[in-house]
Amino acid sequence: MGSFVTPGELLAGKYRVERVLGEGGMGIVVKATHIQLEQPVALKFLQPHALKNAAVVERFAREAKALAKLKSDHVTHVIDVGNLDDGSPYIVMEYLDGEDLSTLLDREGTLPVEDAVDYVLQACEAIAEAHAARIIHRDLKPANLFLAKRASDRRPIVKVLDFGISKALDDGAALTKTAAGLGSAYYMAPEQMRNAKNCDERADLWAIGVTLYELLAGTVPFEGESVHQVVAAVLEQDRKRLSERVPTIPPAIDELIEHCLVLEPNDRIGSIVLVAEALVPFGPPGSHESLSRIRRLLSVPSVAKVEVPRVTTEPNTRPRTDPSARDLSEMANAKTEAQLPAVDGQSLPNVVLPNPSAPGWTRLPVLAAAVGLVLLGVGGAIFLKKDVNANALAVPSQVASLAASSTPLVSATQSAAPP
Repeated sequence: MGSFVTPGELLAGKYRVERVLGEGGMGIVVKATHIQLEQPVALKFLQPHALKNAAVVERFAREAKALAKLKSDHVTHVIDVGNLDDGSPYIVMEYLDGEDLSTLLDREGTLPVEDAVDYVLQACEAIAEAHAARIIHRDLKPANLFLAKRASDRRPIVKVLDFGISKALDDGAALTKTAAGLGSAYYMAPEQMRNAKNCDERADLWAIGVTLYELLAGTVPFEGESVHQVVAAVLEQDRKRLSERVPTIPPAIDELIEHCLVLEPNDRIGSIVLVAEALVPFGPPGSHESLSRIRRLLSVPSVAKVEVPRVTTEPNTRPRTDPSARDLSEMANAKTEAQLPAVDGQSLPNVVLPNPSAPGWTRLPVLAAAVGLVLLGVGGAIFLKKDVNANALAVPSQVASLAASSTPLVSATQSAAPP
């Protein structure tokens, strides 16, 4: 038992402590009984040494506020908050009977596709409500996804735990301390590793991709024996695709995880709705109801379906998305590529041609026009049986005056336009 609570102790005049449910470096959770209601509850406290850390106390208060805003069945509900006689804060939450997904993985190794999809979809409902409230979790992982037993249903319900390092996107008083300890490095998005206080909802989508990968493969995609090794693996995209570890995995799930694990947030899958849409076909009966609830939470019409860009990968390189229209426009300012037709099923290398809009290109039409006028003059002289030498002398002078003119020539592209 923790150093400041003992079995049978009465806290806040109404909660009798029974046993410890979990204990970490900063906090402790105990099972207690509300003596007036005779109902089991879970009480969360900070360890005595943690109370001396203002940032930890702030995180503890942040968790209570975050949980109080969320009403989803997939979030642990807050019943009460308060302070003990010594001023230590506590949070009273609904008591959950079951185990977290990390414990389940330790026992089972991997999960069937339908079960993994079911659990992640349930977690997506909680995260969708959080994102709708402008809250990001920032610590999603199997250990924070709890499988709670329920009397009315044989299937357990997933509860998302530990919003202690969550961040309100509209809250200007974000934590400014070091990111050390914020989440587990195995599940942290690269932008969260760089600056935890500036990441947004897409950090949670990265963590969902890592979690789904682990549930199906039995290991995390980015491995390492130290935080530094894990960070290096993430930044270098040193990992195997899920399909390399589990060849029988549905291609659509493999592609979804690739979309979640794109380094640049702007290129990553951008919404929990898209994650749910990709997962629903592989979930148990009733999965569409989860998708419908997620859509309602984020005010996304049921008819809307946003296509995500195709992800391509190369060995030892990070995934990339197809270039956007803006990217292609910028590329066109420097060069124009012409793809030669395939020969015997093999594509020939691209041929780089000059871009007509690039500087210096306008000199080429002037020279071409000059040569054309020379040939036209020579041919005309032969046809009219005139003195070729006389006309040949006249043409270069016309060309010289034309080349000296400041009037631009019409490009081939413009002249080909319909009237």
